[in-house]
Amino acid sequence: MAQGLDSLVRLSDVVKETLWFTDRPSSDYRKAYQHAINGYRELAKHHLADCVRTAKLTMDSNYIASFPDDMLQWVKVSISKDGVKWPLTQKRDLINTTSTVYGVETRDEDKGEGEKIYVGGYGYNAGIENRYGYFIPDYENRRFIFLTDERRTVYLDYSSIGISSDADLIPVITKDALQAYIVWKLAFYDAKVPMNDKMLKKEIYDEEILKLESMYSFNLDTLRDVLNDVATGLPTR
Repeated sequence: MAQGLDSLVRLSDVVKETLWFTDRPSSDYRKAYQHAINGYRELAKHHLADCVRTAKLTMDSNYIASFPDDMLQWVKVSISKDGVKWPLTQKRDLINTTSTVYGVETRDEDKGEGEKIYVGGYGYNAGIENRYGYFIPDYENRRFIFLTDERRTVYLDYSSIGISSDADLIPVITKDALQAYIVWKLAFYDAKVPMNDKMLKKEIYDEEILKLESMYSFNLDTLRDVLNDVATGLPTR
């Protein structure tokens, strides 16, 4: 296939091409590559619709599963029910600690860890009961803690940084915005670059972001599907 016609592009090639276009020395590669990582993380968090991934997680004996290494934020935690994802309910006041007994990590029900809970129709625990279970994200230890009798495998929808090495491939539609970000940040941290030049490069980056976001704009069919999806009778989160 001819160069430049692929829908994916290698991150390292984006960085090298940026240095080439801007007549910067190859010694700037590591600095530019770090800007590329930071820039793609910003795109993934705020501007890309397709950086949501699905991972299948298996709980351990304590009903705990670790966050994926590339996870920025979780979107939905579900089990499989009749071929579709049925979401578990986030319970923010679940006990999220564990105990160590003879050097082994466990959940001690005497201390409230893993103890069954009641969700009723009124009072402190008022709400709609989710028979499939509950969970709480433990951000400090980068893990989910579950309370469920249903099954040990869950499906996690999460936003990803999308990059694990400079050999990773990224969508070619993000290339212009990412290159504009690299050029802007190289100038931003260079004390010799005038402020008006830095501001101009920031404006160019902002323009590329607007172009990128226009490609992910809702059309009427997509909006209809989203409204139909959120209107289904799922448990209150």
